[in-house]
Amino acid sequence: MKRRTGLGLGPLGLALLGLGAAGCAGPDAAGPDNALVSQAPGAGLTERLRGLNDQLDTAISGVTDLYAPLPARAGALPTLPADVARADLDPDIVRAGLQDCFAAPGQGPCNAPGVTSLLDWSTAMGPGIHGMVEDKVAQLSFLRTALAIIMERSPALVHQLAESRVQVERIIAEGYDVVESTEINPLEAARNKDAARASFQRLMKEKERFERLSARVEAEVRPLSDRALGLHQQVVASLQRFGDAP
Repeated sequence: MKRRTGLGLGPLGLALLGLGAAGCAGPDAAGPDNALVSQAPGAGLTERLRGLNDQLDTAISGVTDLYAPLPARAGALPTLPADVARADLDPDIVRAGLQDCFAAPGQGPCNAPGVTSLLDWSTAMGPGIHGMVEDKVAQLSFLRTALAIIMERSPALVHQLAESRVQVERIIAEGYDVVESTEINPLEAARNKDAARASFQRLMKEKERFERLSARVEAEVRPLSDRALGLHQQVVASLQRFGDAP
């Protein structure tokens, strides 16, 4: 049997899509029994597509939620607390330590030699400066880690979307084959044919969800690599001038 995708289903497929677009009162609309839905022909395909969509949704939210606070945090880096005077800072020690922190390899807290020297110096300078230094080091550790994750994951997610689309088209083709074989079987009970049509409609709803998620990847995730790189450059420039008058 020749498989078809949702873009070329033939008369039966067009009829099924028409039923879905018209909002026919299938099992979803009537509040179907979960056990019956899970046993419907093609139900496993819907679950596969729903699982793929759930994974994609989680990945999108993960990377966009991680990026959301970063511009504000990067913008706040040059700000000094009210109890710290710029004249009390040693620019060479402070800038070198903060730059070492942001440039440190790996993820998590930065432990570069310049950071150790900066913390030792700040301890001797009193609680106000020491607290400010600890805060800036913590902020830089978070920014460094988050930006690295985003610059790695956002392109990977765009690539994953392309691979997922191939899987989706295969699932839709399999779903059509299931409902077509049920429809043309003269020995198949009418209730099974109805269940197969309803199952296919649920499958197409998951495909619509996939298309919405795809649009989010293009609009929200794809630009994040460039935005993260821009923030990285902004932080580097801020650290080079740290302590200067605004």
